[in-house]
Formats: sequence, structure tokens, C-alpha cells
Amino acid sequence: MMTEGTGLATTRAKKTSLLAKMAARASLDPQVFYDTITKTVFKEAKTKEQVVALLMVADQYGLNPVTKEIYAFPDKKSGAIIPVVAVDG
Repeated sequence: MMTEGTGLATTRAKKTSLLAKMAARASLDPQVFYDTITKTVFKEAKTKEQVVALLMVADQYGLNPVTKEIYAFPDKKSGAIIPVVAVDG
């Protein structure tokens, strides 16, 4: 079964959600982390799904969005958000 919080679900098998994992790396509560990145680093992301996609890329490559190792770049033609890895990332 899935539980809902900020749209990032966890299973009852005690798996850690991506949001909780990323928040733990920043020593923050998951909701505080989500609110912070969506209002600062990923403010170009308009949906929770776009934020999740950006966090998936950040997690996969060990990037820290807060230190600007990854950006949310809006594609004006399609309206999509493209994850862009910074030079330092």
C-alpha cells in the first residue's frame, strides 16, 4: 500500500522515500526540505512530478541541489523541466 505526503510515496515495507532520503542528507524534516527546494532551487518546477524527477537525477548522481550542483531548466517549447548538472556537479 502507498501512503501520501507531499506526493512522494513510501511503501509499508519500510523503504525510505526519496524525499526523506534527500532531506536526511540535509539534516532536515522532509516537508521543510521539499518546501525549501521548491521555493528556492527548483522554483521553475511547476508540479510535484517535476520536482520528483529532478530529485531522482540528483540522487542518482549524488548531486546536492542546495549547493547548485543541479538546476531546473525550463524548456520554453515543451513546458518541461530539464535537469541540468552544473560544472561543479
